[in-house]
Amino acid sequence: MKKKSIYFILISLAFVTVLFVIAGLVFKKEENEKQQGLTNQYDVSSQGTFAYVTHDQGKPQLNLYNPDLSLEEKVIELKNDEQILDPTFSSEGDTLAFITTDKNQGEDSTSTVHLLDLGSKKVSELFDADFLLTELEFSDQDRSLFYIGAGTYKNYSPIAGPRPHDLDIYEFDFDKNESTQLTTFKKYGLSSLNIAGNGKAAYYQTDDDDNAKTADEIFETHQRIFKIEFKNKKIETVSDPEREVDVFDFIMGPDEKTMVFQSISNEGSGDTFIYELYTYDLETKTEKQLTHLNEYTERPVFSSDSKTVYFMVDKKFGVSDPQYHLYKVGIDGDAPKEIILPQMNK
Repeated sequence: MKKKSIYFILISLAFVTVLFVIAGLVFKKEENEKQQGLTNQYDVSSQGTFAYVTHDQGKPQLNLYNPDLSLEEKVIELKNDEQILDPTFSSEGDTLAFITTDKNQGEDSTSTVHLLDLGSKKVSELFDADFLLTELEFSDQDRSLFYIGAGTYKNYSPIAGPRPHDLDIYEFDFDKNESTQLTTFKKYGLSSLNIAGNGKAAYYQTDDDDNAKTADEIFETHQRIFKIEFKNKKIETVSDPEREVDVFDFIMGPDEKTMVFQSISNEGSGDTFIYELYTYDLETKTEKQLTHLNEYTERPVFSSDSKTVYFMVDKKFGVSDPQYHLYKVGIDGDAPKEIILPQMNK
């Protein structure tokens, strides 16, 4: 083959590659701009203030709403290629922490943790991380901010898409102005970080795969809730160790005696899975179904008096892009009620 022909082929391939890259960037931009409405990222303060994230033509917005204080405002808006994750109130409710990072994540993705002063409404940067952060949680004394960080971002298997891996728990000390890695899990999945009242232990959700060595053993693992003591690294299972249906995201009650978790209510039906909320008493080891909406419920949050549980419902689960609605229900399971949040993204 003549050199001119080789050069022509190489130039053509390079040109086509550039076109695909540009098309991919345009497609990602268009998809980002289509995002609209409420997301599932939210929290509720001890004073009853809601912090929640919405999208306005793909632009993430952090909003505050307190019906009792006549408080309704947009705090911050980012570009449509960025996202806001896990807004988290301090125990006193005077500070809100949240994560910002790119929507299109990759191996070189970074994260920034911000603090919002609820009094002055001033937003400041607490620290930057050269890796992805997924969750935040204040200690009860508000002296530390705990978080989950990912050591890498890659494919778990040839048939699965890339996602954060090598997940561990870290602590940022406000007095020392530095972070410390508290665990060496390197988990493929780690979520629902809850910090014990004394700040010396954490509850979290992950697979019970520590003793799984073979493919068959890994296949038989279940997602459960665990507790780790930071000092001695002692780990115990706090959800029912015999439960055959996986336990997903959860919230631990302030007294650390009751928790609310998400699980599948119709696993053996053969239909689209229905995800409901359940309560679990850690002392009596008894479980009760809390919601009966026959939809996709997730992300439970306790009120300050532990009498109310807030949660999100995805009305389009299994059908199309998520359509989130915020609900509340009494801890005894009275009729759930939707909370209508102000339309901050008109």
